Amino acid sequence: MAVIVASAYATYFPWVMTIASSTLLVSTLVFVTCIETTKSKLSWYRNINTPFNRAILAGISATTALNLTNGILYNDLSNDGLSTIWLLYSLRVTFLAIGEMSYFSYTMKRGIPIVEQLNLTSYGVMKWLLLVAPASYVLQALPNILTFTLIQIGVQQGQLYSVLSICSYLFVGLGGFFLVVSEAYLLYAFVRFMLTTRYDDTVEIDARFRIISQYGICTAFVGLVAFVVYLIGCFAVDSEFYVAASHGIFVFLFSILFFMKVALYLNDVKRISDSQKRLDVAAAGGGNGTTK
Repeated sequence: MAVIVASAYATYFPWVMTIASSTLLVSTLVFVTCIETTKSKLSWYRNINTPFNRAILAGISATTALNLTNGILYNDLSNDGLSTIWLLYSLRVTFLAIGEMSYFSYTMKRGIPIVEQLNLTSYGVMKWLLLVAPASYVLQALPNILTFTLIQIGVQQGQLYSVLSICSYLFVGLGGFFLVVSEAYLLYAFVRFMLTTRYDDTVEIDARFRIISQYGICTAFVGLVAFVVYLIGCFAVDSEFYVAASHGIFVFLFSILFFMKVALYLNDVKRISDSQKRLDVAAAGGGNGTTK
């Protein structure tokens, strides 16, 4: 009974997540092109092309495509052709790699200023991750792409296919490992920052850092949950149930990053407004003094 429920879940859940991710993508595009530009004073095209916006839009787009691909795979819309199925598997792992790389890039760039302010002795870990992790995300897409290519050129199934299958699992696991290490490291940094600013009144608090830390703690926790779910799927009977769940969790991850982005925007708008009010008060006071 549990397997039947799990299979049904894997069948319909990707479509739900595709709709949710598509909605998130449209919302992010509207925010970046129509709302955020009022503060940045950049054209919509230049604002989209900033590092943070490129990362979050690429990540949400890849997550949408990932869940859409899962929906096609799990609902037998591929007509069960071997070549088509492997094409879908290749696309799935490619979209997963793009999503992971985009998420990694966004969160690490947001976390670097906080790590620098804390002056952590383990800052070298972050530098090491920035160098090594992207390569692991590229590698995890290669085995399935090679398998699809071999099928297309008519190479008969044999030992090579088994080796590529093992490499696929290893590279995906390696990418997940780096994601877990980065999440754990950032979680430690964010929690330490929140505790430091809470109990040490001598520390000057940057409101943006507080927002990044609060949302960063949420994303780090959810990211770790996604990895655990995927890990369980590697040993479970109905593995696709857990694969669909772990991929769907990426929608929640990027949703949190979107809400972080909105919170940072509102904080900047408030800061600019407060500064303008102080200037107006100072100008009014100066004017009164001149009159007297």
